[in-house]
Amino acid sequence: MSQKFKPGKILVAVDGSESSAKAAETASRIAYDSGAELTILHVLELPPISITGDVYVPVDKLEADARKEAERFTSKFRVAAEGVGAKAAVDILVSDGSVVDTVVRYAENGKFDLIVAGTRGLGGFKRLILGSVAAGIVHYAHCSVLIVR
Repeated sequence: MSQKFKPGKILVAVDGSESSAKAAETASRIAYDSGAELTILHVLELPPISITGDVYVPVDKLEADARKEAERFTSKFRVAAEGVGAKAAVDILVSDGSVVDTVVRYAENGKFDLIVAGTRGLGGFKRLILGSVAAGIVHYAHCSVLIVR
């Protein structure tokens, strides 16, 4: 006899893309249907910066601009989740190396039952070269993972 999976805590990892919007919508519906807590997570991945000669790159400004953009789309996703009846929290973190590691550690530390993420549909050769956050989450997550196309 199989039991229906009913997550208590759902994490949706978003990057502002159309596929992450679909993932947020799917996670919101699952959260509403199951009565689960929903957290919308965006991980800021700041580019490595090197300072050479007289060139100065204001790292604080780069992070502030990236955070402002992340707040814009995560807020939109939160409002959409509430529109279907799910209550959602938002968290924005700065990656300390790998987006995959940051998402997986966050999910494990928060004791999430399900991670939902979108994929841009990269396949074959492109996936080998670019890697895939979604594939990394599937590989390393301690809990169930749902990838939304």
